[in-house]
Order: sequence, then structure tokens, then C-alpha cells
Amino acid sequence: MKKSLLYGALAFSPIAAFAQSSSVTLYGIVDTGIVFESGGPKGWGVNMSSGVQDVSRWGIKGEEALGGGYSVIFKLEDGILVNNGQTDTANAAFSRVSYVGISSPYGTVTAGLDFTPIYLVLSPLTPFGNAFGGSPGQLMAGEKGGTRAPNQIIYHSPDFYGFKANVAYGFGNVAGSIGDSQQFGFSLSYKIGPATFEWGHQQVNNSTSTDTSRNDLITGRYDFGFATAHVGFGISRGMGTTNSRDFLIGFSKRVAAVHEFYLAYQHKNDLNQHQFNATGIIADYGYFISKRTNLYVAAFWLSNHRFTTTKFGTGDRELDIGIRHLF
Repeated sequence: MKKSLLYGALAFSPIAAFAQSSSVTLYGIVDTGIVFESGGPKGWGVNMSSGVQDVSRWGIKGEEALGGGYSVIFKLEDGILVNNGQTDTANAAFSRVSYVGISSPYGTVTAGLDFTPIYLVLSPLTPFGNAFGGSPGQLMAGEKGGTRAPNQIIYHSPDFYGFKANVAYGFGNVAGSIGDSQQFGFSLSYKIGPATFEWGHQQVNNSTSTDTSRNDLITGRYDFGFATAHVGFGISRGMGTTNSRDFLIGFSKRVAAVHEFYLAYQHKNDLNQHQFNATGIIADYGYFISKRTNLYVAAFWLSNHRFTTTKFGTGDRELDIGIRHLF
């Protein structure tokens, strides 16, 4: 009888939590390439860069099942520079992602450093993500929404008849003010058959709440079978008078599960003095030598580098050749 009472008490004590299943996974990406560039102030050049297709990184993620479909989750991720062995952000242990949260049948809530909802719309705009010298984020700079936000609480909904949503709030963490440097964003996606549509919005207050940037990105992808079409339209209302309309159309094709082709046209319309109008032509190719490793070749031509340059160069032309491995 005494043993039964003891076992019953333990079942409702904090010790019982250790009986739940848990797991921790180490993962990462190692990516490095040779970058040929031209059109910059010093002419042509060649260099080795890390993270040309995907940012090289390592991380740990874990989950503890609480029962009833609920779990505690966490993720810690840092970027690395494969070409020299350094971290890609000085004085930061986990500069890419660091959060803890709860997963449930009704969605997931996390708190910490994580990607903004609008970036979660930008990244799948191409089959290679926001990658290579001609990454969509080069001309759609505002629509990246800062890529990620610190001090952020974000809710990821479950799939509901093809609909999914993300809603995020980022604390400004400014003493004596709630509004200074705060962020707010959301995204909504809908998938029906071969078509996927997404809309992302992000707004950020400056450090004194005297100005706010507002960016919207609408994307669509349609798999025709013989090829997939990718379309994106962005409205960027930046701080001050930095305003633009940005457009991308591209086509991708996967062949025999080992070849991935992507060709795209991108244009930025500067709504102020048009000095930052720019057009980009993108051509990417990946060859998968295994499920976790691929070789790549990518080229980008930019018409006007007064607004920006290629991603890894200082001019308006870039050619990338490299290898990526996932572990």
C-alpha cells in the first residue's frame, strides 16, 4: 500500500517530467564556392566565399514530448565561414536562430531570435532560396524584413484546409518606451493543388518611433508539370523616402531528381528619383550527387549597381561555382 502511494505521488511530481521522451539533434550545412565578379570599381576579381547557395551553419535543436500532442522545442543556430573557419557574426554565439517554445496541435509559439514572417515568404520564392549572387533579396532588400528579428514572439499556425499563417511581434527593448524599435509582421499562405500563394507584411519602427517602414510581398508558384513558375511582387515603403515596387518572374525545372534549373528576371522601380531603378537576370543550376550534397553554378547580371551590387561581389556581374553539403 505504501509503495502504491509513493508511486502515485511521483507520477504527479516534477520528477515525472523526466519520464517523457526527448531528443536533441545536431545539424548543419557546409557550403563554399569560388566567386568571379566584374563591373566593380576595381574591375574583375576572384575569391573564395562561404555560404554561396546556403549560409554555412551548425546548430542544435531539441524537443521534449509533454503528452497530448504538446512539446517543448528549442533551436540554437550559428553561421560559420567555411573558407576561414570563423563565425559569420562577431561576438555572437548563435547569431542566426535562438529560441525556445511550445508546439501543440493548435500551432507553435516561440520566443527569441528567429526569421521574420515576410522572409519566410521571400525565401521559397525560388527553388534555391535567397541564394547566389542574384538572390531575390538583392533587389527586394526591403521585402526581406530584416531577415530575422530579435526579441520576437512568433506564432506558426497548423495547416487548415491549405491555409497557414505566421504572426510575430518583436519587442524594441528600449528603456522607457514600448514603441521604439518594435516590429510587427505576419504572413498567410494557401496551397491548392499545384498552386501556392503567399502574402507577407513587416513593419518596423525606428529607434525614436518617429518613422516606420512597411513592406509587403506577394508571391505565387505554380507547378505545370514540365516546369514551375515563380512570381513575386513587392511594395517597399522604407524609412524616409525610400520607396519602391519590385517584381520577379522565374521558371524552374527538376530533371531526373538530380538536376535543378532556375532562370529569372527581376526589376526594381525606384519611386523617388528613379536613380535606383535596376534589372537583374538570374541563371542557377544545381547537380545533386547525393541526397545531401550538390554542386552548383550560378550567374547574375545587374543593370544598375548604384542601388546594390551582386551578393558576393562589388560590381554588376557575378559567377558562382561551388559545393554544398547537409549533415
